Amino acid sequence: MKTIFSSLLKWYFRTGNFSQEVANLEPKIVAATLQIYKQIQEDLRPTPLKSHYTFNLRDVSKIICGICLCTKKEVPNSDVATRLWAHEITRVLGDRLINDEDRMWMMNAVKDAVRAPFGSNFDILFKHLDNDKNGKIETLDEYRALNFGDIFTTFGMQERPYEEIMDAQKLQMAADDALNQYNNNTDKPMNLVMFAFAIEHLLRIGRILKQPGGHAMLVGVGGSGRQSLTRLASKITDFEIFQIEIKKVYRMIEFREDIKTLLRSCGGKGAQTTFIFTDNSIKEEAFLEDINNILNTGEVPNIFPPDEKAEV
Repeated sequence: MKTIFSSLLKWYFRTGNFSQEVANLEPKIVAATLQIYKQIQEDLRPTPLKSHYTFNLRDVSKIICGICLCTKKEVPNSDVATRLWAHEITRVLGDRLINDEDRMWMMNAVKDAVRAPFGSNFDILFKHLDNDKNGKIETLDEYRALNFGDIFTTFGMQERPYEEIMDAQKLQMAADDALNQYNNNTDKPMNLVMFAFAIEHLLRIGRILKQPGGHAMLVGVGGSGRQSLTRLASKITDFEIFQIEIKKVYRMIEFREDIKTLLRSCGGKGAQTTFIFTDNSIKEEAFLEDINNILNTGEVPNIFPPDEKAEV
């Protein structure tokens, strides 16, 4: 594992012309990632209430891929690189945790890793998050303000730098502006209040969309804004929206036709697309098997008969 991920980071830092200060962090980033990966497997095991606490090598690769979203312009020094690493590991592993006790475990694990192997002082490195000005980052409310994203880039721009967000007021204004732009360009405007948690979720969804084959399961009560934030995040990143329409008669045949349309658009035309699939769309359990295949391999086996495959 160490050899694989070290090679990936070395290559990225070298080809991206990162400063030597940042490039020298490569072994520390890999060591710290594997350290927390092993710790979380030992300390936060799956239980009936936490059956999704299963962590594997895909998670490690997502952390490394998250770091590779930035260019040398957004990561000028080792301090920003260390905060980027902390952000990515919190997004990939920490966002899966369901209570404050486990989230505090995550924060403490990051704190330990920043001390060793990074050799930095956690409270100094994250001093901009210190709300009560006591010189320590010791609450989840403070730590959750650690964010990276591309929300400051206007719609339609091809280059969307993934940068550290230091100014909460500027972030609020950018989120409100994005919502206004969305509403001005749609026939179905969304009446949303962009409060702090909503903006954080917007950034999280946007980060996932930036990654190849990125996908997420959004859990929450009805009306909590899961679909709305996904639509807004998709618009910000210039993704098209695809969602199946449930009719009176909607069976496996109709579902497969919709999936064919989606695959032709994504694979054939290269259209970057967000597929929104809600729990109300599961008319047959067999739908989930196709969804699972798309998530794992990017295709549904034998969905196209030979004549259609030749056409594609």
